[in-house]
Amino acid sequence: GYWDDDFGAARNRALQHCTGEWVFCVDADEVPVGDAGALRRALVGTGADVLAVAQVSDVAGGSGRQLGCLLPRVLRRSRCGWEGALHEQVVAHHGPTRVDTLGDVVLRHSGHDPARRAARGKAARNLAVAEAALARVRAGAAGDLQVHLVAVARSACEAGEHRRALDVLAEVDLEQVGAHHGTLAAHSAVEAALAAGEHDLAHRWLGAARTWGETPAVCRGLEAQVALAA
Repeated sequence: GYWDDDFGAARNRALQHCTGEWVFCVDADEVPVGDAGALRRALVGTGADVLAVAQVSDVAGGSGRQLGCLLPRVLRRSRCGWEGALHEQVVAHHGPTRVDTLGDVVLRHSGHDPARRAARGKAARNLAVAEAALARVRAGAAGDLQVHLVAVARSACEAGEHRRALDVLAEVDLEQVGAHHGTLAAHSAVEAALAAGEHDLAHRWLGAARTWGETPAVCRGLEAQVALAA
C-alpha cells in the first residue's frame, strides 16, 4: 500500500484485500486479548453489522492510570467501510447499521503512552493530517465542517499549539456540532484556554460540556482544573 495522509482511505485499501464475511481491525499499537472461541460464537449469533470493542490504554507510562473507550472495530465487509482522514469512523455502504458491543475481547493499546507518542512524532503527524482534511472540506470536498474543525483543535492541543486550537474552536458552531464532537471540543477548549490563561473562556466551554451531556464527575474534574489554574 501507500500513505496519503488519510487513515480512512488506508483502512479501506486494506479492506479490499480481505475475503471473510467479518473483518477485525487491529492497529499496530494494539494487542487483542480475550476468548477467540467466544468471539467466533458472538459473530455467528449477532444480527449486527458492527461490533464495538473495548480499547484500554496505559496513559501514564506505567503508573497504572488507564483510559478506556469503545471503538467500532469488527464489521461486516459487505456492509461497511471507513470514512475520515483522522479519527476515522465506520460508515454503512447503504442505509443505517446496527451496532452491538463485543464483550469477549479487549484491545490493549500502547499508543497513548507519552514517551512513545513523543518518540514517534504522532502529535505533529496528526495535526498535519487534520489540517489537510480541513483544507479539503473548506475547498468544497464532502465532509462535516464542524467535525473537521474539532479534529484540528484536538490535534493542535496534543501538539502543544494551544493558540491554533483556540483559533479553530472559535469557528465551531455550538448549535450545529453534535454532542459527541462537542464534548471532545470542550475538553480541548478547556485545556487550550487554561494554557493561554483565558479562564473565562474555559468556564464557557465547561458549561457547553454540561449542556452536551458530559458526566458530572468529568465536569467536576474539569472545573477543578479551571479553579486550580485561576
